[in-house]
Amino acid sequence: IGYAYTQLADTSLSHFYLVKALNILEKSNNPKALASTYGKIGHYFEKKSDYQQALGFQEKALSIYTSIEDTLGIGIIYENIGSIYEDLG
Repeated sequence: IGYAYTQLADTSLSHFYLVKALNILEKSNNPKALASTYGKIGHYFEKKSDYQQALGFQEKALSIYTSIEDTLGIGIIYENIGSIYEDLG
């Protein structure tokens, strides 16, 4: 839900739902879902032009995807990181 609100540019609801998901997933044993949520939060911060926060969350996602050897996740996060650097010029 949070990612959908990010796409709709409703930042208050986006942040609310992304943080809610993160709080649940940090207590779970689902690293792939946690990494995905970190990536979505990074995307949220990219949309808000907070590039340092965006990179930080993308790097957390990359670390998890790397540790579980999820090559698709790794590729998606590298694309996200590239998009952030593209925004930075």
